[in-house]
Amino acid sequence: MPFITSKLIPVILTVSALGAGFFAPELIAQFSASEKHNYCELGAQACEQKNTIITLSDDIVQPLKPSTITVKWPEENMSQPLLLELQGQEMEMGTYKLPLTLNDKGLYTGEVMLPICTEDSMTWQGSISSKTNQAYISIRMEQ
Repeated sequence: MPFITSKLIPVILTVSALGAGFFAPELIAQFSASEKHNYCELGAQACEQKNTIITLSDDIVQPLKPSTITVKWPEENMSQPLLLELQGQEMEMGTYKLPLTLNDKGLYTGEVMLPICTEDSMTWQGSISSKTNQAYISIRMEQ
């Protein structure tokens, strides 16, 4: 009996390790999906989140067509540079990054120009962030 047990334990451990490796990515994705943020859906109508007001020149962005994003950042953080980062949700397209510049009116602006993809429509989600603050945004793109 000890012989069978000594041979069986390594087999069970090996199968368990392989099973954990196979299912781990799904489990991690489920746990990280539960940490969802409230995304501000950008468009011509202003969206407010954490004392930040954000507008986009178009309700729906088209690929390779610039859309102006305007951000009124909280006063206490006005001297900090802002970075917009977006990732496609329906298709992996990498991370789109755009530094936003502070204009003479005290607003941050930039020209969002998203890449072409094979899907007719796509949602881009991400954030606008400084060193101390972050707002979560969502942009709808259609061809």
